[in-house]
Amino acid sequence: MELTIRPKGPDDREEDVRVRGRFSSNTHVALREAACAGLDIVALPAILTAAEVASGLLVPVLPQYMRAGRGMSVV
Repeated sequence: MELTIRPKGPDDREEDVRVRGRFSSNTHVALREAACAGLDIVALPAILTAAEVASGLLVPVLPQYMRAGRGMSVV
């Protein structure tokens, strides 16, 4: 699966980033479970991964990047 995302970086500029993953889903539950299983990294709102991050099961990556127009945490 390949797609383009447009995150806002630490310099507050948006830029297109092409990403490729092994797994694709349109439900946050499946994405969170895939990340917890070590299948891939995912972009989800922090509120949906707070318990897993607090327990150490998931680790935030690229915290300086935000999805333009929406909150996003990559774990």
